[in-house]
Amino acid sequence: MEKVVLVGIDISKDDIHACVKESVRGGVSRIRGTRKFLNSYIGFTDLAYWVSKRAREAGSVWYVMEATGS
Repeated sequence: MEKVVLVGIDISKDDIHACVKESVRGGVSRIRGTRKFLNSYIGFTDLAYWVSKRAREAGSVWYVMEATGS
């Protein structure tokens, strides 16, 4: 079955909070990690690297984002 990685991202003025969840079609899922990053160029770079390490074997990666503004 194809693995799908879901990345939930909550962005505020100072921080980026992310959660990576792995789902296998058929209902099985698990949290692969949660982490907080700075809302900056370096923070986005760190986020991309962190997600890529957790999504190596995924058939697809979906990003879902919420911007809170504060």
